Amino acid sequence: ARPYNYWRKAKELKSSPLVSILMPVYNLAPELLEHTFQSVHRQTYENWQLCVVDDCSTNAATIDYLKAISDYQERQHQEEMT
Repeated sequence: ARPYNYWRKAKELKSSPLVSILMPVYNLAPELLEHTFQSVHRQTYENWQLCVVDDCSTNAATIDYLKAISDYQERQHQEEMT
């Protein structure tokens, strides 16, 4: 089916249950993390949450990227609350 059809069907649902996407991470390159995050954000279904679970990464670039994303999400949440 075409992407438009999925979007239309999602909009026609009588309820929109929360879909949780669990993403385990260990020393993943920031470029792959960004690609994954962008892919999730482009989905047509809107009621979802992405739960990233870091398994004690030791790669500094991975840790820095996850921290930056976490800080950004926290700022977004605070702005929505005000």
